[in-house]
Amino acid sequence: MNRYILSTITLTVTALTCIAAVQAEVLKQSTSLGTGYRLQIGDDSEASNQFSFLSLALNHTTVADWGSIKVKGKMENVFQLEDEDRRGNEANVIYKTFVDTYYNISDTGIQAWWNEFSRANQKLSEFSNGLGLAYPMKLGALKVTTGVAAAYSVANSPTKADSDGNGRFVGYAFTTTRMNLSYPINNNLTAIALWEARWDRDEDFKAIFKWDESSGHHASTGLKYKFSKKMSAKAVYHYKVDWGGYDEDGQSLDVSFGYKF
Repeated sequence: MNRYILSTITLTVTALTCIAAVQAEVLKQSTSLGTGYRLQIGDDSEASNQFSFLSLALNHTTVADWGSIKVKGKMENVFQLEDEDRRGNEANVIYKTFVDTYYNISDTGIQAWWNEFSRANQKLSEFSNGLGLAYPMKLGALKVTTGVAAAYSVANSPTKADSDGNGRFVGYAFTTTRMNLSYPINNNLTAIALWEARWDRDEDFKAIFKWDESSGHHASTGLKYKFSKKMSAKAVYHYKVDWGGYDEDGQSLDVSFGYKF
């Protein structure tokens, strides 16, 4: 039954998004291809068994009169160029997807927020749908979007067991909060920052990914530079606590280049 609920949520939101897109006035649309390198920093990342890698990403953004949607697909450790992790085990290729849909629901600026995240490699998989509310605002030139959502997840790992020993999870997994910030320094250079957290994580969900705490946190800050209308570059510093593939804490630096077409 839980799988049917998850499928129903996903299909319903997707259908509503498609209907809105067909009826919408598109204000802005872009698609880009990017490549980047993540450099792991410090002893914490090493203790969490994280290694540096090359990545590829495909991004699409549509802004319309009903709201906006951002979609990203990413492949990490492209072509398994890094063949071993810090502990000498096989280094996996990781596939991830990110979807954020914001739908205007009132004149106050409040938006319905659907957040989808998935990741998979040879050892584990996660598919999470978050439904909640978001509020975008401007403080002078500073753009801020905050949001809160409850997430329903499916997770599986044949090598990591939950409290029942089956390595699978389906159900309410966590509550997520997020804040995005951007500030244009000049016409070409923009400062960006992100803070997000997962609260009240289910014990069985935690067990699959070997997190110790009921909450996890991710903060990042960086710069984006536009060389032209089509080409850009970003440098972003990340700090993570009980987040993603990090067993404990971790720091990394991402450098990436993108091309719009």
